Amino acid sequence: MRRSRQLVRLAAVAAVVSGGVLIPQAVSGSAQSSLGYVSDPVSAVNPLIGTSNGDDMFPGAGVPLGMIQWSPDTRSRPDGGGYEYDSSSIIGYSLTHLSGPGCPAEGDVPILPTTGAIGTTPSSTTEPLDHRMETATPGYYQLDAGGINTQLSTATRSGIAKITFPSSASDGNLLFKLSGSETPDTATHFQVVSDKQVAGWVTSGYFCGAANQYTLHFDMVFDRPFSAYGMWTNGSSPQARKAAVTTRLSSAAKAAAVAQAKAQAKKALAAAGLLGPASSAVGRIRSADTMAPQPPVSGADGAYLTFDTGSNHVVMAKVGISYVSTDNATLNRMREIAGWNLSRAKAAAHRAWYRALSKLQIAGGTAARETTFYTALYHSLLHPNVESDINGLYMGFDGQLHTVQPGHAEYANYSGWDVYRSGVQLEAMLFPKRVSDIVNSMLDDYDQTGMLPKWNEDNGEAYIMVGDPSDPIIADAYAFGARRFDAGRALSDMQTEANVPGNIRPGLSYYESIGYLPIDHTYGCCNYYGPVSTQEEYNAADNSIAEMATAMGKRGVARTFEARINNWQNVFNPGSRFLQPKQLNGAFQPGFNPTSGNGFVEADAYIYTAELPFDLEGLVKAEGGDANWTTFLNGVTSSVTAIGPTEIQMGNEPASTFRGSTTTPALPLRPRRSFERFSTSCTRPRQEAWPATTTLAR
Repeated sequence: MRRSRQLVRLAAVAAVVSGGVLIPQAVSGSAQSSLGYVSDPVSAVNPLIGTSNGDDMFPGAGVPLGMIQWSPDTRSRPDGGGYEYDSSSIIGYSLTHLSGPGCPAEGDVPILPTTGAIGTTPSSTTEPLDHRMETATPGYYQLDAGGINTQLSTATRSGIAKITFPSSASDGNLLFKLSGSETPDTATHFQVVSDKQVAGWVTSGYFCGAANQYTLHFDMVFDRPFSAYGMWTNGSSPQARKAAVTTRLSSAAKAAAVAQAKAQAKKALAAAGLLGPASSAVGRIRSADTMAPQPPVSGADGAYLTFDTGSNHVVMAKVGISYVSTDNATLNRMREIAGWNLSRAKAAAHRAWYRALSKLQIAGGTAARETTFYTALYHSLLHPNVESDINGLYMGFDGQLHTVQPGHAEYANYSGWDVYRSGVQLEAMLFPKRVSDIVNSMLDDYDQTGMLPKWNEDNGEAYIMVGDPSDPIIADAYAFGARRFDAGRALSDMQTEANVPGNIRPGLSYYESIGYLPIDHTYGCCNYYGPVSTQEEYNAADNSIAEMATAMGKRGVARTFEARINNWQNVFNPGSRFLQPKQLNGAFQPGFNPTSGNGFVEADAYIYTAELPFDLEGLVKAEGGDANWTTFLNGVTSSVTAIGPTEIQMGNEPASTFRGSTTTPALPLRPRRSFERFSTSCTRPRQEAWPATTTLAR
């Protein structure tokens, strides 16, 4: 049987995905024989899980790794997901989303159905959110907001909507909030093509205050003509029958908007759990009650369409999107969704999710545990996202048009630091062809920019987080069965990036010359911080290169990088038995506190000291043997929390590989049971189910 069609079955009282490990609870043989596998895993998914408590998921319509995710945005506008379950109103249904990225992102072109007069400030118009009137399933979303019933379904690059206005309304409107992306829109365009078609684009990006940009193009058609249209500029009243407009921010306004994006990013990251005393820079950001007001985005526009709903209350709409052109957005729409049958599109989306989710079959659990399992799997398959159009064209990282080979797709949106520990391994086992395309996309990025992706958004690099995460992503894809890429080319790119100073590995010259990253020096580009964590991430990346080289029979390469992974010993203090920040003069930085987070990234010395899966034997020896190691782990795993000093901190990515540190033969079961406790107490089928961080659903 081909690997891509292989079904992995788990018979268990309960089974969850935790830290990339499938953890079934034991079931007796007689019980297993009577178990029935979940017949339709799509029906077990609840997309509303993870839409509160800072998890920042989105509940709307999308297909596996789809370019479009048509989903409601609430007025509170959480980062990336755009939807807060506890909010009472929505601002529209935007076309793109990212799950829990940690900073504002995407949310492009919110479209809000309304009735009555347009009003003088349409950008601030909202409609009520009532969960009693809401339905969310994979590939389909429905909400009755203020008497306006909106149904959405999608294909990969296109979507279809059925909007039913109240019988009492003689007119129904659609507000296109062009300046409504989560990050600054520095240019917008809107065009009335005909009385049944509109098109446009918005330019946004600036993820976490970075310099990346993308342009999203859209094309929308309707099943009947609209009776009126107009546009507005923020700060002015709508102008009727204005058929086209293109606007761009001035250089000063753009600089102010990007500065505000950076301020928002710092506060979002700090609030998400960056550790540090109240007196530190991070502490001051975290404790701030207010932010500078958003600068006016002069010139960014919105548009409205009005339909006569006196005798026909239903308006059907289809939309296509593209990062290449409005013509390609039109092509994507026309090729993916034929006709006006929303039920047919919904059924096709259901089939796509069934094929994906059925790769893992479970049995024997409660309905709640089945929902937990399949919703987690569903969330893991929302990203990365298809970036190429149906004709193969895509906008490269070099800002130029490229074409992917027929039968393949180009992908974007890799939150490298967040996903390399668990996401790629699962997907490589279940979808080797798709993950091979993802790796090929990363290699294309290298060809276009000289860099493997670190944290990219659409066709731009943001340099968010630390380390060189593409190395473990590629190596693990190869190890777990996704090999339809040029492994020799990949290994060569990985070696070059690991040996030649560049933007992805700040401080590489120190790492190579003295074996650690001094905390008392600066490193310039790009987004360098947390030297101990950064060094350990480099160690993990070098280990990935060594392992892949070994698997390919290139022992000379492997030996070179195996020697480098021992650099962790250069910042291990035998006196404290922790990894600690070290100065250029070779002395450990004074005043070390293992819970302060100083020198670390979104964790502390407890977590990062234990995160050495590539040299666990050496770490246990350095700690003084199995007894000392057991004592250390018992302390760290005594409490399972989202974020907290001296605790396992399962709410953030570094702790997701912690379970591997509990597998030494002499270790009692107590620390291992902490993970079972986490799986049952912290992953529940409710809106605030997932702990702290779920960046791009990992």
